[in-house]
Amino acid sequence: MRDFIVLAIILGATPICFFRPYFGVLMWTWVAYFNPHRFTWGVAYNFPVAMLIGGATLAGLPFAKERNRRIFTSQTILLILLWSWYCITTLHVAYDPIFEHHLADSKIELIRTSKILLMTLLMIWLVTTKEKLRYLYLVTTLSFGFFAVKGTLFACLGHHPDLFTWRPAWTRGRVDLSSFQIKAKGPKWLPAPRVYVGGDDIRARQMDGPNGEFLPRSSRQFG
Repeated sequence: MRDFIVLAIILGATPICFFRPYFGVLMWTWVAYFNPHRFTWGVAYNFPVAMLIGGATLAGLPFAKERNRRIFTSQTILLILLWSWYCITTLHVAYDPIFEHHLADSKIELIRTSKILLMTLLMIWLVTTKEKLRYLYLVTTLSFGFFAVKGTLFACLGHHPDLFTWRPAWTRGRVDLSSFQIKAKGPKWLPAPRVYVGGDDIRARQMDGPNGEFLPRSSRQFG
């Protein structure tokens, strides 16, 4: 079901991105930061979403009514010089026997970085008013804000053990955790946290100490 929803949104927005490139910039920002296709498990998971939105936006540039005439500023020139330096370092990797085994990874990163810088220059070209810039900030904020709120809720409720998987080097042997005191400060209304050592759940209870101290509920050993 999620696959159909994501594909319907992307495929439905593609022609709009072609005729209204600024909308394409907003869609590409949402796809780049939010990654909606990664919330699916089917065909949409590996679907080239960013490539489709970015390609339609670039192809629709002739239809853009408003463009930034001052595209070549000191900042954009520095971005172009930065991209040129990336190209030079990649060529250096290709012809230096010390780094030639990194050539494949260097090409992948160069292509990825080139796409990002290209869309960055496209944003500078198409974002011409404060209102358009405000919408771009809004899309970016909501994309990151979703993960911030989701991560905070999961951390407070302790529903996701992988978020707190912790196994330092000294836990490789058998360790009596009753001799360790875990201290954490936080509001009283938050539930007692869960600490995971080696994937095992140690449920903690909140103490009445002045520093908001937490101790293991029982003495347990883990290998």
